[in-house]
Amino acid sequence: MNAMVLAAGLGTRLRPLTDETPKALLPVAGRPLIQYVLQLLKRYGITEIVINLHHHGDQIAEALGDGRALGLRLRYSREPVILGTGGGIKQARRWLGNSTFLVINSDILIDVNLDKVIEFHQRRKAAVSMVVRPDPDADAYGAIELDAQDRVRRIVGQGGAGAGPLRQFMFTGVHLLEPSVLDLIPGHGFASITDVYIAMLQRDEKIFGYVMRGAWMDLGTPERYEAANRQLGSGALTLSYLKPAEPAPPPEERKRAPAPRREIAMPETAKPPPLPSPQAEAAPEPAPPTSAPPQPLVPATAAAAPLPAPPQADARAAEAATAAQYRLQLIEAARRNKPPYPAIARENNWVGDVVLEIVIRADGRAELGLRRGSGHDVLDRLALDTYQQALRVVPVPPALQGRQVRLEPLRVVYNLTAN
Repeated sequence: MNAMVLAAGLGTRLRPLTDETPKALLPVAGRPLIQYVLQLLKRYGITEIVINLHHHGDQIAEALGDGRALGLRLRYSREPVILGTGGGIKQARRWLGNSTFLVINSDILIDVNLDKVIEFHQRRKAAVSMVVRPDPDADAYGAIELDAQDRVRRIVGQGGAGAGPLRQFMFTGVHLLEPSVLDLIPGHGFASITDVYIAMLQRDEKIFGYVMRGAWMDLGTPERYEAANRQLGSGALTLSYLKPAEPAPPPEERKRAPAPRREIAMPETAKPPPLPSPQAEAAPEPAPPTSAPPQPLVPATAAAAPLPAPPQADARAAEAATAAQYRLQLIEAARRNKPPYPAIARENNWVGDVVLEIVIRADGRAELGLRRGSGHDVLDRLALDTYQQALRVVPVPPALQGRQVRLEPLRVVYNLTAN
């Protein structure tokens, strides 16, 4: 069986930790976060894995390489423009084979018996099997509602109607899919797998929920990230597929004890800065003295010569003005070509705002990404599609080509209560 690990996300809720480091490489109890799901897959004999990349994706590829150090075979599906959960899976199709495959999020800690999940999926002859768990906050994550036969009937309140009472669960980020599901994902571009599943439920197709009871943690916020480090480090949380930690040597032997072997060298960028404190920051420590010889003091009577202006100052100012003008042109093009609101958004009077980012590469290509979502995949896709079309009709000015330029983020506000 092949698997896909979703690692293209921006990690916005974990900023500033993810400003320079992808969420998948944040260290958790001494190893990159993504390594936990990779070790889980390996434990159950799943070694052919594709990982999708977007935010600082090259760092992930450099850290993991081809996977041989972990006993895996890794491939990478790069997304210059983020494609969402559905679009990302669709793009990786050629690496997923023609049989059942598994998809798992990279930002979770989970201890689930995948052999049992696969057996459940095959026994139920499901098109999709979603691994779910009981959680009192299931609504906050988007409830998955199961009937008495563990068949999924509604996702976030949408789908078909089941006979009898339904039970609410939370989706863990692990699912098994039949290859036929790939044909149901819209063509190239941003797409949400949740929308695909809802459409399948409305056609009464077989989606089942495998209820797990083992350990699970989502590391999507600073508080949960700190909790995971604390619990794994203290032994309060253990994962059955990891080798037990070596006991600490006696104090007298610690100096000569060899450093533990690490399976993946942690890049310097994977060491996160400390989380911001809500208290006022203390005054910075004075810089330590250097060993450089003291320099002679300038006489008080000497007049300081004015500093020359940086030679690139005028060029940078012109570039900034051009970038601002280009950004305004994109906004105007997006307004002129704004597509109609989807029916589901109008019917539910959705309100939300989407923040997009545009980076112009040195070769003149403009790449569009989702910096912060609205909470509604449909609105996120609408914003991305609108500005993708704007990028097609507004050419990148020559003055912005030749080196990487990041435009000021674009905020798109939707308020369908006014429509």
